[in-house]
Amino acid sequence: MLKIFSKKDIFKKTVFLRVDLNISLKSKESHFRIERVLPTIKKLQNYKAKIILATHIGRPKFPFQKEFSTRFLKNVLSKKLKTEIIYIPDVIGERVESTIKKSDYGKILLLENLRFYEGELKNSLPFAKNLSKLAQVYVSDAFSVCHRKQASVYSLPKLLPSFAGPLLFSEVKNLYKIKNNPKHPCIVILGGKKVDDKVKSIKGFLKFADYILVNNLAQIEIQKNYPKLSKNKKIIFPLDTNKDLDIGEKTIELFSNYIYKAKSVVWSGPLGKFEDKKYAKGSIAVAKTIIKSKAFSVIGGGQTIEFATKYKFLNKFSFVSTGGGAMLHFLAGNPMPGLKALSEK
Repeated sequence: MLKIFSKKDIFKKTVFLRVDLNISLKSKESHFRIERVLPTIKKLQNYKAKIILATHIGRPKFPFQKEFSTRFLKNVLSKKLKTEIIYIPDVIGERVESTIKKSDYGKILLLENLRFYEGELKNSLPFAKNLSKLAQVYVSDAFSVCHRKQASVYSLPKLLPSFAGPLLFSEVKNLYKIKNNPKHPCIVILGGKKVDDKVKSIKGFLKFADYILVNNLAQIEIQKNYPKLSKNKKIIFPLDTNKDLDIGEKTIELFSNYIYKAKSVVWSGPLGKFEDKKYAKGSIAVAKTIIKSKAFSVIGGGQTIEFATKYKFLNKFSFVSTGGGAMLHFLAGNPMPGLKALSEK
């Protein structure tokens, strides 16, 4: 059972806030991720907490690789929050501990990239113990990494009083509506370029979904590597494509017929090369049909959010998840180490 922090839990305490700001400012998804975590930061500030912001950026090949530094987030967050952000050019150690100790309550301190230390990806307990020296309380608002067994996600919350942030709690609450008690018919739509993991999760989706609509790339993957799945009548394949860059007119009509009757819809991955408007027709048609259907709709994944932002659909869905892989992992019933660590407290 997840527990959200209250004022008495964090008032005038030092809080390690794990967020996911693994972003590129060139991406439209970036602004969405930042905006979603701001209410939690403001709430902690109102409770006079000293906030240690911790995130990862990309997958650095060596420690303190400049292009993966969190330094650029300092000005971005400062403008959004209209307050000073204290950037600390490291993650653990006496210098970090000293800077935090000297700072006043209500201040926000931004750590360097957690993945500059291999202990993060390796879920090192010694590394987690060093992180625990920085704070009195742990709060996670990083649902999008909760499927990863990493030090700041899995081991650290076991070492401190730990709570879910409002954003993470909201993610779990809304996804449970689909996973445990969806209104039927329930439709899952799978698109995008990276289809391997999505296809692997289909067996889990079939436990709650009535139909799964897939793009051309997912169809190829299923027919090549999952012959039994390819015969499942719940999986609906495209009838035609536009140079493999978009679904065709017949498929738009086919998919729309299923979606319009739906009471619950999950969508991960655009159905074409949406960056080019002439290949966005299928995704736009699907988005409009989901909205018209008045189904409880959940979308997630970087590309899906970019598409929805670009074509001004983002605020028209019931819920937009910050997690792509994590959302699908959760819905498929796969282990979520980050949630397990919080629930065990």
